[in-house]
Amino acid sequence: MKKKVISALVVLSLFILIPCVLASSIDDEIQKVTHYAEEYETGNINYVQLLVYTSAARQNLNEILGATGKEEGGVLKQEQLKPILGEPTDTRKWVWVEKEEREKRVDYDVPVWEKIIFDGKKIQIKLEAWPSLFTKKDTEDLIYRLNFMINFKKPEEELAITEKINNIKSLAETFNSNPSSANAEALAKESVNIERNFESYYRQNPGKCEDIMKSVFGSENQRQSQNLFVQQVSFYQGEDFEVIARLEMCDDCEWNWINLNLWLEGRGPGFKMQEENSEMFSPKDFMNMESSSIEEEITNLLKEIRQCFEQGKTSECLSKNQKINALNNAWNEKSNNVWPEVEKEYELKRETLSEEEMQKFNENYGWIKQEQEKRKRVKELMKKNYEERKQFYLSLFSDYEKKEFYFTQVEWEKRLIEEFKEFGK
Repeated sequence: MKKKVISALVVLSLFILIPCVLASSIDDEIQKVTHYAEEYETGNINYVQLLVYTSAARQNLNEILGATGKEEGGVLKQEQLKPILGEPTDTRKWVWVEKEEREKRVDYDVPVWEKIIFDGKKIQIKLEAWPSLFTKKDTEDLIYRLNFMINFKKPEEELAITEKINNIKSLAETFNSNPSSANAEALAKESVNIERNFESYYRQNPGKCEDIMKSVFGSENQRQSQNLFVQQVSFYQGEDFEVIARLEMCDDCEWNWINLNLWLEGRGPGFKMQEENSEMFSPKDFMNMESSSIEEEITNLLKEIRQCFEQGKTSECLSKNQKINALNNAWNEKSNNVWPEVEKEYELKRETLSEEEMQKFNENYGWIKQEQEKRKRVKELMKKNYEERKQFYLSLFSDYEKKEFYFTQVEWEKRLIEEFKEFGK
């Protein structure tokens, strides 16, 4: 009886030991890659040698994980990756179809692994495992292949974020003094360029996000944290592209806001983005519209965008998104700018007071209490308007496939130009 117990303990110990040995072996291979990456950065080896070493490490990792189909680059399954690489870093519904050289949309979330293992001054190396569909006779198997992706970094002087921000300031000042369509277009184009430039800057500097933002904007320009509710909607799917609508809502902000943005994601090497020739819109163009009219306009524009994509008019579709952004921003501003409405309410109340009531009001410092009431009324109206906007958007996308999640956003705001006007009052 004692011998059987000892035997069982030995078997159990082996099962516990095997994952530890695997993890240790994988860590060893990754450390080899980081060592050779450091050697490349210091000039001790060249790029071709680095490729040879990473290829050898990839082959060793495949053997450790028990990859099959070595002649096809080493084939792995999800269950082989998760115990070692941990939880997936993302999920997606588009997967590469092998032998057909295209991407295909599936009806379920497929996990993706992407991990930065080296981040130097010259290069960044990621260990990736992306899904593919492998067709064999009448069956489709979801498979993975490990890959080391080497990305070369742009020199920081090429990015020149601070210099580009100063350029935006100059263009904004020009537009402020001469608000022509040409100046507006120049400002808008440069704004889009700097957004893309900053994304590149952020991706090649994946340190703590707050530190990067402070280095660009300064800690004095940090604003309060915001808890956001987000819906990422699959708005439309074509054969080689997908249109995503992202809805962001801030429930606990002092000024409750909602953002809506649409963008197109191409799939596969055959996809080609059409040139945009979008008309420029400003929120000022829609400030006089009633909320019901804005709702109707946004609803109609989304219908038109779907029709555009169905007809293959990609450029025309995306230009309509500019108008949606302007309408939504105008609606945000109108819904939060309720002070004039409240002032009018209390002005009417004061006009109904008798002379005796007015005297009593002044003697008891009634304006202090009234100011408190007005502030409370302003918050009530802003919240009411926000909930109405939120309900409209949630209903608008209720029948679409979507992902929902919450996250905390830390915001920075750097005012490039300010204009103060003095009124006679």
